[in-house]
Amino acid sequence: MENLRLAAKRVIANGGSSGIDGQTVEQFAARLEENLQRLQRQLRSGSYRPLPLKRVWASKDGTSEMRPLGVPTVRDRVVQTALMLVLGPVFEPDFANCSYGFRPGRGCHDALRQVITLLEQGYVHVVDADITKFFDNINHITLLSLIKDKVQEEWILRLIRAILKTGVLEGSVVTDPGLGTPQGGPSSPLLANIYLNPMDHHMEEKGCKLVRYADDFIILCLTRKQAEDGRKTAEEWLSTVGLSLHPDKTRTVEVNQSYGFDFLGYRFQSDLRSPRPKNIQKLKVNLWNRTRRSGNRDPEKVVGDVNQVLIGWWQHFQLTNKPQPFLELDAWIQGRIANLRSLRKGRNRNTNIKHITRKLFQLSKAFKTAQYDEGFVGSKTA
Repeated sequence: MENLRLAAKRVIANGGSSGIDGQTVEQFAARLEENLQRLQRQLRSGSYRPLPLKRVWASKDGTSEMRPLGVPTVRDRVVQTALMLVLGPVFEPDFANCSYGFRPGRGCHDALRQVITLLEQGYVHVVDADITKFFDNINHITLLSLIKDKVQEEWILRLIRAILKTGVLEGSVVTDPGLGTPQGGPSSPLLANIYLNPMDHHMEEKGCKLVRYADDFIILCLTRKQAEDGRKTAEEWLSTVGLSLHPDKTRTVEVNQSYGFDFLGYRFQSDLRSPRPKNIQKLKVNLWNRTRRSGNRDPEKVVGDVNQVLIGWWQHFQLTNKPQPFLELDAWIQGRIANLRSLRKGRNRNTNIKHITRKLFQLSKAFKTAQYDEGFVGSKTA
């Protein structure tokens, strides 16, 4: 029960939309103990069955492509989270050092700092890899075989099978997936790490410098030949588990002689790193929608809303080492705030604008401050 309570706490904190049963996080939380006791009885008796996922389509950054997501019900998210809280510590000790995604004590910045370190050491020939529809093509038999190496309890294996076999409701039709994991559910990240962990170890044994975050990975090498060999090694291993590298999206580049490569939202080019243009454009669209001139919103509240977005954005992109994108964004954002209709109607417009824009979180100021915080930006002292 304590594990279910901890899982429920995480699901409630994450929020999110309802599944096909329409139950919201707030409704589940309102009768928390009753719902958890019912789940525990179902899990103990073996009568628990996950409901079909709700199909949601999410746009891919900077493209017209749509990514299919499956949203579990709140109660199923609680069960998946509780299961991952148990399975995570079982598999964590065997995960390779080159894997950074969704692991305790590790995150995006750790992966990015490793990339920075390797580039500084001369590993400038990079395989920018993209696995074709990774989450859609995970083989259930292979995945369960990897799990069975560590887990012998049959009821847990049955539960994992049930999660993998959960259908997706789209319209009035439920499709039965023969492959893949429920992308959008709490179990998906850990299952992805379990599936790709053998590749991590295989690449390390071959001497490849791999940095992986979930299904997003790059291979860094000293020479072009090593990079081509590394790509071939990855392709050969992926083919053994029914996966492949996307032929159009996987590239081999030399960082110093091209526009570089993108990884975890950053563009690496020569010795510079900055937010990739797609992420800057996505931020602008987000802020443009929050600062529309229509209506009569309180400018103070608009700035508070904008600051929340900017601080989160800065937290991810604080490893940028050139200020220009931040300077340009600061100027653009101040212009958006200054054009709010509620400000333009004010009697003392200029004073209002100065008063309000002074409260904006400045990306460029945060960047300048970070330069004096040893080890905050860069990798040499991190």
